Amino acid sequence: MKTTNKAIAIFYCVLLLLIFQGCSTKKNIVSDLPITGIEISEIIKNSRKTDFTYENLRNRVKVEFDNGRLTQNIILSFRAVEDEVIWMSASMIVPIAKILMTNERFVFYEKFQKIILMRNYHKYQNC
Repeated sequence: MKTTNKAIAIFYCVLLLLIFQGCSTKKNIVSDLPITGIEISEIIKNSRKTDFTYENLRNRVKVEFDNGRLTQNIILSFRAVEDEVIWMSASMIVPIAKILMTNERFVFYEKFQKIILMRNYHKYQNC
């Protein structure tokens, strides 16, 4: 065999090995068996390390609303300042409603029927 034929043969062998290796099944490394020797206090301590703290938070979420007859996709815009205020705005194609929550009150505004609902929390603290 010539050297060029040997190089082509090696190339095809390597290519076939890569193809067969890429088609192999993946092994599951997670076991269904319970892990022994872990203390509950250790789990709680490690979960508290991952507590979420923030000063300002902003996010958008796509929500699917299903009332049994109709399914609609709604986009919620969420903004918050820690321990002060939470704003939420719901929209489909146009804005639908807005919500403002503070430590003292709750305000809901529905844009189509122009309904405003304001509630103070101190009325419900003794319930």
